[in-house]
Amino acid sequence: MHARQAKPVFDLSERLPSYGENRVNIRFDGADLIVDVLYDGPDDSPEQSLTLAFKDVCCFHFSSVPGVSLLNIEYEKSSSLGDLVEFEDSDAAKAWTEHFSISTIRIRHFQAFFLSANNCLEVFAEEFSCSSAS
Repeated sequence: MHARQAKPVFDLSERLPSYGENRVNIRFDGADLIVDVLYDGPDDSPEQSLTLAFKDVCCFHFSSVPGVSLLNIEYEKSSSLGDLVEFEDSDAAKAWTEHFSISTIRIRHFQAFFLSANNCLEVFAEEFSCSSAS
């Protein structure tokens, strides 16, 4: 399987301090995957959070970086380490879409690296949204 044409959909490095996140918490709400990225606020303000929400998730993978790759996917080279990216040409996303065989469902392939926490998140979902809270 291949994942090509990585398109940035959200610039994580723009929202986080230069040294990155403090930690990443993952939780489910039904079929939705919620990713809370916690980071230091400016000056002496309390910790802040950025929430990435993936709607109607059919598969996800969260692993250490560097680590062992369990997904059989060959990735196109990308310089988007500070971004949440969507692979616009993903064999795995196409396979999930075909699996559901409903014309209204289109599975998308997302990936993000959390460099301070040394984690990689890969998500196959219908939609993505982002919100922040202090």
